[in-house]
Amino acid sequence: MRRALEGARSAVSSFGSAVGSIGSIAGLVGGLGLGAAAVAGFGKSIKEAASIQDLTTNFKVLLGSVQAAKDRMAELVKFAQETHFELGEVASASRALETLTHGALSTGEGLRMVGDVASGTSQPFEEIAMWVGRLYDGLQSGRPVGEAMQRMQELGAVSGEVRTKIERMQQTGQKGAAVWNVMAQALSRFSGLMDEKSRGWNGLISNLSDAVKQAFAAFGAPLLDALSPLLKQAADTMGQLAAGAKDWGSGLATSIGTFQNLIAGGNLGTLSLQAGLAGRGRCPQRLHVGPHRRCYH
Repeated sequence: MRRALEGARSAVSSFGSAVGSIGSIAGLVGGLGLGAAAVAGFGKSIKEAASIQDLTTNFKVLLGSVQAAKDRMAELVKFAQETHFELGEVASASRALETLTHGALSTGEGLRMVGDVASGTSQPFEEIAMWVGRLYDGLQSGRPVGEAMQRMQELGAVSGEVRTKIERMQQTGQKGAAVWNVMAQALSRFSGLMDEKSRGWNGLISNLSDAVKQAFAAFGAPLLDALSPLLKQAADTMGQLAAGAKDWGSGLATSIGTFQNLIAGGNLGTLSLQAGLAGRGRCPQRLHVGPHRRCYH
């Protein structure tokens, strides 16, 4: 029973010590000796900076280089700060347009045109970006765009007359800029709506929210480089911990099994009594006591 107790205590102690090393790192990352409000701001800064980092990485894959991704993110951050759209939805729309239009509408005036349509139809930026991108791709290549045209008409972005005109042009084999210009002209009626909404109360609140997030992100960006090695160290330590954790758990399970067997056999109480009496130098069963009252049991 003593061996089982020692085994259980050793297993739990070893695991606890290993986890404690992770806790010390977490305490440093999470606290740094700051007050509660400062810790909350610290955490928000890290979160916003990490979000920008993830978005930049996504664009690195699309655009082919880190610098191109950073330049794109800088443009999108400015776009979000000047409009009533949040950075996350702006980035998602730009990614969709980058893929579907090969970059033709993913920045600058193209992105602004899509933002105007989203503002005029009160639809999510990403959804409008997806349908406009599919329209552009189909009209440039000459593929049928019936589904995209139908959806844009349902959203009130284009009229039935425009849809009919484009379908007839496609039936005669026309494609490319000539057909797209008809669509672009139809969408131009929403021009300026994004800026107008941005000057309203909700737009101003959105702009303020973006400005606050970017301030936190700017503060947190250099901290990511400083804290990343600590997080990597924690991850490595946890990896090493996982290798031994199974053995510690098995040791504890064995100890628990020992107790279970003792209880099932009705021996745990007897062994406990024996251990206690033996510790006081008395024979547990008062057997074989010699003339000098020594126990030979």
